[in-house]
Amino acid sequence: MKAYHATLLRYVHDASSEEFANIGVFMWLPDDKTSMFEMTTRYGRVSEFFGEAFDGDAYRTLVDNLERVLRVRHGELLHGDLYRDIDDVDAAKGYLLRDDSTCFQWSRVFCGAHPNPEQRFRELLHEFVYRFDQSGKRDRRDDKDVARDVDRHLRDSGLAARVEHNRLIRTELAEYRFQAAWRNGKLQVLEPISLDYSNATDVDKKALLWNGRLHGLSQADFSFNAVVALPQDEKLSRAGQRALKVLKSCELVRNVVTEDRISDLFAQIEQDLASEASEQHH
Repeated sequence: MKAYHATLLRYVHDASSEEFANIGVFMWLPDDKTSMFEMTTRYGRVSEFFGEAFDGDAYRTLVDNLERVLRVRHGELLHGDLYRDIDDVDAAKGYLLRDDSTCFQWSRVFCGAHPNPEQRFRELLHEFVYRFDQSGKRDRRDDKDVARDVDRHLRDSGLAARVEHNRLIRTELAEYRFQAAWRNGKLQVLEPISLDYSNATDVDKKALLWNGRLHGLSQADFSFNAVVALPQDEKLSRAGQRALKVLKSCELVRNVVTEDRISDLFAQIEQDLASEASEQHH
């Protein structure tokens, strides 16, 4: 059993009435002096909860900015030297976000023990955050949502500092900035792609858009890797599989993986970087 301390990140809509919605979980593991953090940027459930008084556009701006800041700070905690000077959950969560009177606040800290802290962390996320998203109209996962997950995996795996970000590739026919790039003797690029639409036509259009974009960039010498979010609607599973085939049909493509196989892709990136470092050494 491993001890854990956890706290919830809350959006406080009205401090005077103490109205709030849980949007994230931070877990501190005192024995390992490490942590886990995740928050949602989806606003549909929060909008429904607070009704007409809720400004969806303003909330999206606030929460997107906060998520970027907290993701960077958590990466600094995990991969930097800060944990040598941080001894408890209060200091750790305080580094991420100070306890003050803003609309984003931490809950009280609660403690427990579990043989698999990562499993318990996922359970807490479901119990306090994501299960409320299952009621009412769902929010689709767009490219930015997938990009945030890719970025989080880069940071959590220690690869963020070892890859190039926002890599521009330009040809006479097209240009595009890819989320990440690295080399294994040949330039590799990585891009998130969401196919999570409500109809098959949009799924098809997105796949064909990328097929055309890669064709326009085919004069450049690189290989394409993608992390793909499939449609959440089971009725669109065939459209999703068809779109994957379209994405994989371009000769530039090396890997097109769905989100559940992202760890396989990151293992490949680790191997590529090690191979490239070895070649440079020799």
